[in-house]
Amino acid sequence: MKPVVDYALAIEKLGWATSHTITDMPYYFCGGNILVSNYDGVYYGDMLMTEALGRSQNTPAVQTLQAVVDKIGEEAVIDYLNTVGFDFDYEDFDLQFAIGGNTCVATPLQMAGAHAMFMNGGKYIKPHTINRIDYVEHGREDYVADTVGKQVISDATAFMVAY
Repeated sequence: MKPVVDYALAIEKLGWATSHTITDMPYYFCGGNILVSNYDGVYYGDMLMTEALGRSQNTPAVQTLQAVVDKIGEEAVIDYLNTVGFDFDYEDFDLQFAIGGNTCVATPLQMAGAHAMFMNGGKYIKPHTINRIDYVEHGREDYVADTVGKQVISDATAFMVAY
């Protein structure tokens, strides 16, 4: 979830560059008592966004999503996620989405579609295996998959996240 929800939105909505510095440090969800830690229990201090994403660090991801939510709001984050193939309810959202936690449940097909957006220049194309079915029967409409998609993030943002 980190590239899709955290870093793509930070680049797109906050104007962050891949050289943006984030501090990997102990962090509590919304000032509460749930400590965010990394898989190895170590905090690495200042790092570039590319390093935070590449190492899949948790605290920079949560801090990034918090900055996005502060700017555009939780509803806009959920609207974006649903535009890229997920099916989330507004009341289920919390900052644990930043690391794919809590009620952030996604299928492999949803994840594949969301991640393919980066390789498709920021366009979300619903995953499909068949492009076209021509029916010879009268009265049946041919099936044609949407291979054009919808521009969700800029091609520049898609490039930077893929990078």
